[in-house]
Amino acid sequence: MEFELRPRLCFLIRGENGYGFHLHGEKN
Repeated sequence: MEFELRPRLCFLIRGENGYGFHLHGEKN
């Protein structure tokens, strides 16, 4: 249910990194 509230972008990154979309931005 939380996935629906959050944007799809977060979902994609969350599955890739398995942590949070914040890591994607700081990822080198």
